[in-house]
Amino acid sequence: MYIASILLAVSLLTSWGCGTTSDIEKRVAADSAIIVVPGYYGAKLEQSGTGDLVWISGWEALFGKRSLVLPRMDLGIHDGLDLKPHGILREVSLVPGLYSLDVYGPLLSALETFEGGRTRVIPLVYDWRLDLMDVVAQLERTVRELGVQGIKRIALVAHSMGGLGAAYYMRYGGQDPEKAIENWQGAGQVDAVVLTGVPYRGSLAVLRNMQLGRPVGLNSTLLHQEAVASFPSSYYLLPASDDPVFLSVAGETVPIGLYEPRHWKEYGWGLMKRSLELSTEVAASRLAYTTRWLQRSRHFSERLNAPALTPNPTPVPLLAVVGTGKETMSTVVWKGPNSAYGEQVLFERDQVKREAPQFDRHRLVNDGDGTALVTSAQLPDAYRRAFEITDSQVVEEHDDLIHGRTRLTEILSFLGAALAGGGSGARN
Repeated sequence: MYIASILLAVSLLTSWGCGTTSDIEKRVAADSAIIVVPGYYGAKLEQSGTGDLVWISGWEALFGKRSLVLPRMDLGIHDGLDLKPHGILREVSLVPGLYSLDVYGPLLSALETFEGGRTRVIPLVYDWRLDLMDVVAQLERTVRELGVQGIKRIALVAHSMGGLGAAYYMRYGGQDPEKAIENWQGAGQVDAVVLTGVPYRGSLAVLRNMQLGRPVGLNSTLLHQEAVASFPSSYYLLPASDDPVFLSVAGETVPIGLYEPRHWKEYGWGLMKRSLELSTEVAASRLAYTTRWLQRSRHFSERLNAPALTPNPTPVPLLAVVGTGKETMSTVVWKGPNSAYGEQVLFERDQVKREAPQFDRHRLVNDGDGTALVTSAQLPDAYRRAFEITDSQVVEEHDDLIHGRTRLTEILSFLGAALAGGGSGARN
């Protein structure tokens, strides 16, 4: 979901470049395929027309002033760029020719050698800022096309937000989340699944970034607060509606509905943070936009975490990887409605120490991988009942769940066993 190690490394080094490894899928004569679904931040974004790399570019991180904010004139956003995805993010070269930081490169390289290179590896490249249901539709289309091409065995390997899309697809196919009916359609089209570091119940880090932004190196505009709040995908990553995330200064749970649009307007959250400075028309458009994505993402989250209603007729093997051992944001401090507009919530420990010194700061965090809490990354019960589950709880950070050597060995071993002897999905 967050390539946190990249953002930290960029802030410490003085020069870097973009990885040059090609993202073109390896085409081999094969009857099996592995689809890789990356997470938030997981694809490079370039400017349409010029091909200028914006995410992630060393120049942008060090000297740039551009933003990834979506270009929406109706929302009063005038500095957005027309960007398009350009390959999965395999690596970032921090010191060109000398030192690189791995992202999805090791995973793709390991999968490309799986079964002697006789399995097609297909990175699902998408604009991670947009509607997560676009990923579901793209996944459904890719699986269907592989079936037409005669591929007999299909595996999914998904990380972080990509795992949300993959999990939804398996349970509901490509149905709209606002009216989806459980049918396990996608599960019947695949033969093995790996879900690693998936925040099924969301991540508070997203709410933080929607309110405070996230610096990238020396660039404070690339992922500024308004940019993150403009991404439809951000709303899909908000904590589940029934998770108590707000605590009062006295340490008591505050029952604030995170998915209630009126709270975003009243308290100045997300795109509403500057709404008092905007025209009435633009402010209304922002509230309508916020309302739409809150409603859509809430339906998605509730569908994903709902109890099972029907059995899955094709309970294929599923490897569920959960990271642990890292302090992860679990709650925030609510200062009260009388605080300055847009500043009622304390996210950072230093803020809490300064403005609410009596609050027990240990209550701000809990066990997780640094991005997703263990309680969020646990496979929902409906999936646990519907698949042949292999659990793996490991002491690793969020990004290491996809490129650590031990984890890659585990994934390859699982896929080798799960795909042996031909497919078991409904296609066969």
